[in-house]
Amino acid sequence: MAQPKILLTRIDDRFICGQDIELWNEATGSNLVLIVNDEIAADSRQWAPMRVAAPEGVWTRFFSVQRTIDIIHTATPRQWILVMVASPADALALVKGGVPITKISIGHMQTGGGANALQRLPLP
Repeated sequence: MAQPKILLTRIDDRFICGQDIELWNEATGSNLVLIVNDEIAADSRQWAPMRVAAPEGVWTRFFSVQRTIDIIHTATPRQWILVMVASPADALALVKGGVPITKISIGHMQTGGGANALQRLPLP
């Protein structure tokens, strides 16, 4: 089975916000923004504003951490993925779950966002 094409994982508790997502999408060339957060995935009312903020022609998906771990390896080669998580703890859970994350960008995090988890990320 081929590895999913995860271009970048970004830790930013604002997820998709205006110019920020435009810049990251342009820099990575992604065509899928995967929002990985248990609370957001469970509350579809929060999805619409983020879908509107995503660049034209870029798909958005909202998955829990566990669902991402379970299905990320089914991504097609045509999916160039920008993963967005709210905290280092979520990024660490993805890595421990076998999600092939090799690059992480750190953005906005509220105090207590699990910054200590950054030290435990086993990235190459």
